[in-house]
Amino acid sequence: MAFSFLFPGQGAQYSGMFKEHFQEFPEFQETLAIGEEFYKEDLKSIIFTEDPRLNDTYYTQPLLMLMSYSLFQIWKKHNCPMPKVAAGHSLGEVPAFLCAGGFNVKDALRFIKFRATFMIESKGDTKTKMSAVLGLDSESIKKILADKKAKFLEAVNLNSPLQTVIAGNTDDIEAVKNELADKGAKRVIDLAVSVPSHSSLMNIASTKLKLVLDELNLVKPSFPVNYLINMANKKVIVTGGNRGIGKGIVQSLLEHGYEVLATCRNASNFDFSHENLSVANLDISDDASVEAFRISVEEFEPNILINNAGITKDNLFLRMSADDWNEVINTNLNGVFKITKLVVKGMLKRRWGRIINISSISGSMGNPGQTNYSASKAGVDAFTRSLAKELGSRNITVNSIAPGFIETDMTEGVLDQEIIDKIPLKRAGRVEDVASLVNFLSTEESNYITGQTLVVDGGLFMK
Repeated sequence: MAFSFLFPGQGAQYSGMFKEHFQEFPEFQETLAIGEEFYKEDLKSIIFTEDPRLNDTYYTQPLLMLMSYSLFQIWKKHNCPMPKVAAGHSLGEVPAFLCAGGFNVKDALRFIKFRATFMIESKGDTKTKMSAVLGLDSESIKKILADKKAKFLEAVNLNSPLQTVIAGNTDDIEAVKNELADKGAKRVIDLAVSVPSHSSLMNIASTKLKLVLDELNLVKPSFPVNYLINMANKKVIVTGGNRGIGKGIVQSLLEHGYEVLATCRNASNFDFSHENLSVANLDISDDASVEAFRISVEEFEPNILINNAGITKDNLFLRMSADDWNEVINTNLNGVFKITKLVVKGMLKRRWGRIINISSISGSMGNPGQTNYSASKAGVDAFTRSLAKELGSRNITVNSIAPGFIETDMTEGVLDQEIIDKIPLKRAGRVEDVASLVNFLSTEESNYITGQTLVVDGGLFMK
């Protein structure tokens, strides 16, 4: 029998929690003693005396973490099997990582204290509330909230198709409850939290907390810790998805159950359709087109980005015009920057993401007549490595795939026998060869691969 652990988040606390087990299992008292030494406070009394501070974020977060860790220590002491995987609801990700050995108790307490403090500071004096809306789909809820045009009123957690958590100013939450009920919500339940977690008010806290993470001594967990995202409705943006490698990637992702927003310069060029496929016009070299695409990104809320769109303007260097150079660099390199910039903020907010840049072996080995193209793809690979270092602590991986000679309309007439003979596998690649790697890098199973340029060339450019 295999086990997985799911650690609770804020709202799961209750007065007197585990009081009946404190004498039976000394791990509770031992763990709380560590917390009390760190906080210089009587944390036990907060749990057992109907103390209102139990619902104050500053105390809720460490107490839930310490209780979760105590339970794990009891489980471990009695030689129960270790889990195959662990996860947590928001705050619960911290004890999940702690129990997996990702950091020690004191570092976890330090982190959780900063986390709670930053969240309280980000909220400021704003009177806020979080409520769970049951029985109404998330799209209907988002429309109702948007129509209110309130300064702060957001859908922040999609717990299930018919359960969404909203956050906002207290008065606005109260004012919208009747309309939610009129539109079909069965219940609206206020949550026992003191800050609007996962909302835009927490952006400052997120930025500050990243700096704290960078200073902690984190190690590889002894068992996988998965971050909760909506994997039942995986959303991917694929640029340049109407032909060649991009088309193959889109079709493969759809076959694997992803919801795909694919782009090209003229959406009418798409010659296939699917119930989970949306198509948008986008010229990644044009600032106005990119800015117009921002609305689609915000509505779609992708957690995976495939930067595939690109062009070639081949010529020998002495004959290459400045326009040919600039157009290729602006599309293949600057375009990756622009679209990634649109998408990455949402990934940071959700604390999970996959960015996959389609590069080329030309960026590593060079190719006569392609100084512009090779330079652009080498730039994409360097961009990938640098961005991976910036985003790794937020559970966002960034990788490049560098295809070799792949059978597409772009290579038609180029793939002669002389080229095939140089490839150790003695064949050109297929779009499926690239698409299968994209699929893997899009999953949680690839969570320890980042900053890499993965070559798919049949062995042509071995190092």
